Amino acid sequence: TYREVIGSLINQHRGRLLDATGDNLLAEFTSAVDAVNCAVEIQDELAERNAELPDSR
Repeated sequence: TYREVIGSLINQHRGRLLDATGDNLLAEFTSAVDAVNCAVEIQDELAERNAELPDSR
């Protein structure tokens, strides 16, 4: 699921998932650089996965 993907990427970037309510996630990172790099990688990964879905989805 997308939460597993995001959770794994947060961990890879030295982050910690603090809360996950509904579709929201709150994470903290040891540095702003780690947070931004994680955000970029999340966007890239989800875009790649969503590219496989039909346009109607």
